[in-house]
Amino acid sequence: ITNSPIDLTNWSIQTGTTIREIDALTLAPKSYIIICKNDAVPDLNMYGETFGLSSLSLSNGGAQLVLKNNDGGIIHQVEYSDKWYNDEEKAEGGWSLEMIEPMAYCQEQNNWSASIDHKGGTPGNINSIDDLAPEIEPAIIERVALLNETSIRIYFSHKMDSSSLSVPLYYEIDQGVGNPTA
Repeated sequence: ITNSPIDLTNWSIQTGTTIREIDALTLAPKSYIIICKNDAVPDLNMYGETFGLSSLSLSNGGAQLVLKNNDGGIIHQVEYSDKWYNDEEKAEGGWSLEMIEPMAYCQEQNNWSASIDHKGGTPGNINSIDDLAPEIEPAIIERVALLNETSIRIYFSHKMDSSSLSVPLYYEIDQGVGNPTA
């Protein structure tokens, strides 16, 4: 979704406790890549650019999948489940789970569903359900905990984007206190 190339060299993909490093790869702007096992590359390269790893296995029932940059920072992670298909027949197999709205990655289950493409998925291309996301309810502060005399913890009604939450200027404390410092 970016206008710039992304150098994926030394990034890693973690499935469960297994970590596989990406040797040398640059993702072109606004493009897609299929990451699969080395022996699956010949079968999948007809769908688009592919990159093979020595091994890669995803459970149909669900697993944690984590993409990390070359510094070990988490770029994206999801712990998916076959309950996310929203279609019992498609959950039986042969259909891909697809993300609905790429920029709403914190929405988890509400942002995933079974592919609606007649082939069962859209490898190497934009997802068939792209931008068909249902209306998401805004986050609500459920409670606030006082940690010490200068720190509080805020609990929201659903998962939040941590990079946005870490910007002090996004917060203001009333009664003339102003913005937090960190």
